[in-house]
Amino acid sequence: IMESDDTEEVALYRKAKQILEDATSDADSTLEAVIENEN
Repeated sequence: IMESDDTEEVALYRKAKQILEDATSDADSTLEAVIENEN
């Protein structure tokens, strides 16, 4: 039972990390677009 719990936690962690990385990537792209528009 412990192993499956650990695996589920790791899967959730990886999913959260992926979502965070995607959001960060989107934010970077948006920021670059804003900076380009101001120049």
